[in-house]
Amino acid sequence: MTGIIASNAGRSSGLVKAIAGGDSWTYNSEVATTSGTSVEFTSISSGVRHIWITFRAVGNTEDASLNCVIGDSGGYETSAYRSLSAVTSEDDIFQDVTDGFVLVGRDTRFDTNIRLTGMVELIRNDSSTHQWTCWGQLHGHHQTGSSDNLNGFSGTKTLSAELDRVKFEISAGAYDTGSIIMHSEGSP
Repeated sequence: MTGIIASNAGRSSGLVKAIAGGDSWTYNSEVATTSGTSVEFTSISSGVRHIWITFRAVGNTEDASLNCVIGDSGGYETSAYRSLSAVTSEDDIFQDVTDGFVLVGRDTRFDTNIRLTGMVELIRNDSSTHQWTCWGQLHGHHQTGSSDNLNGFSGTKTLSAELDRVKFEISAGAYDTGSIIMHSEGSP
């Protein structure tokens, strides 16, 4: 307790010591998911260590699976992911994938009547090895009134170099509704 009081002696408000520097935040524009099989965020700033991606009622034209693929200056990396997704619904399905972070596994879980809303988070674990963790949850709201589902996922991937791109791709059909927005945090 004395450390807190001593650090804040003479301050006119609060008991929090101001820290020099701080983080820099980047707020990106919302990207419509109304066509194509992938949504990409490129030119991610050097030093990024935390990325939040928000899905807002994202839909598609055919039953599909959904993956998050990350990359660096050498392009997207499509192998050596350790990723697992589980969906809570009438049949509780688990999916293990190695070519990307699986967000919604198996083609029947992201069907044409599902709209996905939720959060995907990427966290840099180690800057020297470029290791990243992906985790989050997407709620699948069924448009015709049958049961909704909750997709939970997590995984890790070590890149060859510093992350500078993120892609969300579906296995079949095309995006037809909704949007995705990305925010990132890095060192100043």
